[in-house]
Parts: sequence; C-alpha cells; structure tokens
Amino acid sequence: MVGLVPLLAFWFLDGYYLWQERLFRRLYDDVRRSTSGTDLLSMNVATYRVQTTWASAAFSGTLLLLLLFYGALW
Repeated sequence: MVGLVPLLAFWFLDGYYLWQERLFRRLYDDVRRSTSGTDLLSMNVATYRVQTTWASAAFSGTLLLLLLFYGALW
C-alpha cells in the first residue's frame, strides 16, 4: 500500500501538467489568430478551463498507459 501513494501522486502531477499544456495550447491558438482579440502577451488561461478539464487530461489515453507503466513498478 505504501507504493500506491507515490503512484497516485505522480499520476495526479502528470495529469496536472498535461492539463496546463492543453490550456496554453488553446491560448496560443487564440493569440495566433488575428480575429480573436486576445492580448498578445496574455498568460491568462482561465477562459479555457471550461473547455478543457483536469479530468479529461488525467484520464487521457497517454496517462492511462503511463499509469500502467507506473503500476508495473508498484
């Protein structure tokens, strides 16, 4: 059971970083379009949190395969 805590912690962190990456990709896509009206130097991703959730990133195919890898280490 002790090995389960780091397994879940790393899965949570991987999901969090993948979620942040997806949010910034959406922001970048809006900034590169000239018709979006988004400030060029904006780092505010709050408007994209409705479209992209942490759960969608954490339960993506990539992280589920990684969870299997971590599970093998457990």
